[in-house]
Amino acid sequence: MAAIKNPRKGFNFKIEIAGAGFLNSFLFQDVELGEIEIEAVPHGDTNHDVNTAGRVKYGNTKLQKLLTTTPTDKANQFFFDWGVDCADGMTGGGLPPATTWKDIYIYELAEDNRMVLNTWVLYNCWPTRINGQSFKRMEGANSLESLEIVNEVIDKL
Repeated sequence: MAAIKNPRKGFNFKIEIAGAGFLNSFLFQDVELGEIEIEAVPHGDTNHDVNTAGRVKYGNTKLQKLLTTTPTDKANQFFFDWGVDCADGMTGGGLPPATTWKDIYIYELAEDNRMVLNTWVLYNCWPTRINGQSFKRMEGANSLESLEIVNEVIDKL
């Protein structure tokens, strides 16, 4: 097992999306997992409420991916096409949800960039927001594609 020198630092990570093996898992620059909220349900027949765990709510996950300059790069078109599969603004429809859902795997890597420290699995995901691209002549920053993904369940393995 690799020794972790600084357990509080941000570790490297990689992302894999089921059915998108052509995506470079290291193009993702920033990931913010959605919050997991467990509803408190009050009940009881005594003179005070007893709270128990109720429904679980999963917040959306936010991703930022580095855009490449290759016009034929499938990675640059993937999320837009995935969104169109879910709901096409031109035709007013989309494919059945079960055919557009994808599972996403996020691996937190040790300092050697090989050993996996933690794995998060996001089940039944689909894109709910894809950013509008920003163009600036006087800026040399990398172009990032911002994505917000709806996930039905977040699980930490």
